[in-house]
Amino acid sequence: MRILIPSTGDKMESLLDQRYKHATYYIIYDGKEFEIIANNVHHSHHHKRDIDFSKLDILIVNKIGIDSFKAVKENNVKIYYSPVKPVGNVLTAFKSGNLKELTEKDVIESAHKSLETSKEKTSFAGKIKNRLKHFGKSRIGFGRGPGLGKRHH
Repeated sequence: MRILIPSTGDKMESLLDQRYKHATYYIIYDGKEFEIIANNVHHSHHHKRDIDFSKLDILIVNKIGIDSFKAVKENNVKIYYSPVKPVGNVLTAFKSGNLKELTEKDVIESAHKSLETSKEKTSFAGKIKNRLKHFGKSRIGFGRGPGLGKRHH
């Protein structure tokens, strides 16, 4: 069984990368050994590495879009969700059966939740709600500056 985990670094202590397609590294575990593949070596969007999913069995992600989900599933690869934590812990959770296999419905619902949260943050009502949440806890108010009034020198 070959497992692919997108990672922020090349060590088992590195975190699961939230950006599956744009991960800094991919760690492949075959049950005995680890293979580490650097992605996007030149930090350019044009050098993304293509992964051959026909040679993989499992993909563990934090987030995945519906198009990517469908493309991976075409290769009969099972996709599991994990919260962001060190890759070693992600593997332990998988081996213990503590990760949930994602379905197309899960991915679509996750996208809708993300959109709703995004709309709330960018709408006028969402901005007011966010500011009220912090109002009185610090010097954040509704106007410009710290709100200390006029200063006379």
